[in-house]
Amino acid sequence: MGPNGADVRLYSLGSEKTVVDGSGRFILALDQGTGGSAALVFDDRGQPVASADAEIRQHYPQPGWVEHDPDEIYTTTLRVAREALDAAMFDTSGEA
Repeated sequence: MGPNGADVRLYSLGSEKTVVDGSGRFILALDQGTGGSAALVFDDRGQPVASADAEIRQHYPQPGWVEHDPDEIYTTTLRVAREALDAAMFDTSGEA
C-alpha cells in the first residue's frame, strides 16, 4: 500500500517512474543537470501537470574541474520529486 492507503506501484521506464493510484496514471520524470535537479509530472495523456526544481552547489577545486556533493544531489532530487507530486495533488506524506 502506498500513501493514504492507495494502491501505488512504481514501474521503471528508464529515468522515469510511473505512479499508479486510484485516480489515474502519472509519469514522474527526473532530470539531473550540472546546475540542479528537476522533476516534472505528466498526466495519462502526456500533458504536464506540475514541476519543481532546485539548484545544487558547484565546487571548483581547480581550473576546468567541477565537483558536486552526491548527498546534495540525492536530497534535492527527492525534494523536487515530492514537491512536484504534491503540486499535482498527489499526497506523498504517507499520512492519512
